[in-house]
Amino acid sequence: ITRQAMQHLVRKMQTTEPRTILLVTHDMREAVNLADWALVINGGTFQQFGKVTEVAHTPANAFVQQLVTSSI
Repeated sequence: ITRQAMQHLVRKMQTTEPRTILLVTHDMREAVNLADWALVINGGTFQQFGKVTEVAHTPANAFVQQLVTSSI
């Protein structure tokens, strides 16, 4: 299955299944497009948790900032 097909499947599930979906990605664009909430982890330590737009627009620290800017 391709990444694009998986994204389509996740979007379809979001509209048809009243369940929480856990998506693990290293791609901030993918997170912004598919998620409502984001948890950024570095070395097993939580760096930031919040709405995806909050994480993208107001990074909590240099690690989160680098992740956001490298994905744009």
